[in-house]
Amino acid sequence: MAGRRPVRQDRIRAGFSLVELLIVMSIALVLLGLATPALRNSDDASAEVRRVIADAARTRSWARTTWQTATLDIDTNGRRWRIIDEAGEILGASNADANGWRTLATGVSFQAVQGGTTDFSFEADGRGTTDASVQIVTGSSVWTVSLSALTGTITADITS
Repeated sequence: MAGRRPVRQDRIRAGFSLVELLIVMSIALVLLGLATPALRNSDDASAEVRRVIADAARTRSWARTTWQTATLDIDTNGRRWRIIDEAGEILGASNADANGWRTLATGVSFQAVQGGTTDFSFEADGRGTTDASVQIVTGSSVWTVSLSALTGTITADITS
């Protein structure tokens, strides 16, 4: 058989051994374990920001559909918030206590922004009654959630 080369034994056994794969996977898991705590603070804060924004949007929607003023009442000292209408009636929410309060996760807190109110109040047309903002803080993450009274726009920006 002219032209055929014999197959070398080392070509057949090319690849990674099970031990090599286990070592690489172990190193990857250790590195992932080191990175997870650093990302956790940011994740906790951003999850709470999403919850507050969702309730602010629900408050605005409720005001527009019922033609009544509605307020996202934020208690910075108690680390909690709730939705109330213009008569002071509590609008229920999931995971709220008997008085309608929802609480921030452990390790996360509210801080008032100087010179403004923390309550997000919406008129029947969906606009805010006044500009408002609050900071959501955990570890080194600080988010500022704001309401523009003119447009009724709710924004969230990470500041650190």
